[in-house]
Amino acid sequence: MDLAKCQLNTEIINSLMGALLSKTGFHEFLELMAKEFNAYASMLLEMDTNNSELLNVWHHGIPDEYLEWYVKTNQIDNDFVIIAGVEHKPESVLNLAKIPFDPNLKPKIIKNFKAQGVSDVALAAPLCTDKKIFLFILQRNEQQSDFLQLEIDALNKYLPFIKQALQVYIKLSSAKVLAGTFSQMIEAFPEATLIFDENQHLLFLNQRAKQLIGKHRQDIRLVDKYLELDNPNLRHEMRVNGLRAIHSGNVKQEIYNETLVVKTKSGERLLFTFQSIAADTLQGGGMLVRIYSEGDNSFPDANTICQYYGLTNPESQLCEALLKGWSITEIAEFQQKSEQTLRGYLKDVYKKTGINKQGMLISEMLSSLMH
Repeated sequence: MDLAKCQLNTEIINSLMGALLSKTGFHEFLELMAKEFNAYASMLLEMDTNNSELLNVWHHGIPDEYLEWYVKTNQIDNDFVIIAGVEHKPESVLNLAKIPFDPNLKPKIIKNFKAQGVSDVALAAPLCTDKKIFLFILQRNEQQSDFLQLEIDALNKYLPFIKQALQVYIKLSSAKVLAGTFSQMIEAFPEATLIFDENQHLLFLNQRAKQLIGKHRQDIRLVDKYLELDNPNLRHEMRVNGLRAIHSGNVKQEIYNETLVVKTKSGERLLFTFQSIAADTLQGGGMLVRIYSEGDNSFPDANTICQYYGLTNPESQLCEALLKGWSITEIAEFQQKSEQTLRGYLKDVYKKTGINKQGMLISEMLSSLMH
């Protein structure tokens, strides 16, 4: 991992989508994360929030015999990391020194970890619902150094993608659908979702996408397997975004996230987000397109954005408007501020989130906060 850039690893992001299509689940993803962050073990736990019962365990680097003993003897009741994770539900990654253990027990807990050869732990709860909590854990041994803050920051950049994958996993599980095909997977997405191949031909779309296209048929239509926009300039932008997404996934092996705002004839704004799909996940590669609409979706408010990303109120208010499809010019007029001031806020948001493009920022925030 390049600590100087803290760039996301495309293979890891694609492995999350692959996990939803694989019978082995998240094991490959955990192996890649352990390798990327120099950890000897990694785990993703699915737990019942009512009684802390362990429902599912995906892992890497932990012997099956040990895991079987751990579960059978109910060691989870004595696992201070899991207890702290269930109690405090950390939305951001915490290392061993920052996990909120009982202050009276913390020195003893850390000492016990060191005695067992564990030098450091990274813990986060990427998704919590009324019934379930998911805990993500990385462990390092005494031959490995403690997690640096740069590594913690890099881990936090993966959390929105993990959260998104787990949301789809829950949908698939509750519907009792075998995660074997893309068509089944995208039906679990709560927003209008479409999958295109390397030629930008439509392969799959969910029921919500069909309904949205039908509702806005004056602005969007399917023509010979292509998704077409009535506005010629926007139609060109969509094709360009598609080409870049597919090229990034297949050739450059980079993550591509971009957003296109479409204002319909009725005045409603639609936000199209584009994400590349690698060739090892979809034969030939392709892209995932999601469409968010003002009429069908409740967009995150400034307070939610502020709490999740640690932004100031002016920065959060700017992001709230951007997520609704407003331009900087429109926001400046509405807030009675100069465009220069708003662009200054946006620059600060880029620094805090580690994202340096407006379209990518909108796409990432929608993926993280819409559900």
